[in-house]
Amino acid sequence: MSCELPAATCQLEIDWTLDPTEAAVWRALSRRLGRAFAVQVAALAREVEIAPRQVQEVVHRLRVQHGMPIASGAGKPAGYYIPETSQEVEEFYHEQKSKALGTLAAAAAVKRTSLPALLGQLALETEKMLACPVDPVSISGPQGSEAA
Repeated sequence: MSCELPAATCQLEIDWTLDPTEAAVWRALSRRLGRAFAVQVAALAREVEIAPRQVQEVVHRLRVQHGMPIASGAGKPAGYYIPETSQEVEEFYHEQKSKALGTLAAAAAVKRTSLPALLGQLALETEKMLACPVDPVSISGPQGSEAA
């Protein structure tokens, strides 16, 4: 599969081994270059003939497992798109960081700890996870009780 993105984007490490559904979603999204051409989940689901929830799962895999530069936004226009400019990349980054910090602040409040303390704990857990030869994503259940 050839790279259909600007040269700077194509220099990213991208895993092009996609299953048919991932390939269909990527083909549809690769035509959405720039925030102005963002596509909403429901429209993308109709286009590739899968459920909206499956679109979200596939986009997550494309981003995380395959390194695809897929951005999204809740503002107008809302939806998924391939960032065309560094400004679009920065806007997506700041929006995602804000969401993540809001979620972590809520988790810290429930645990009755401070956000900095929780971030420190997450840093330690991340270091441990990166040093672990086992894929922690494939482990289900409480920590240390992998399903046999």
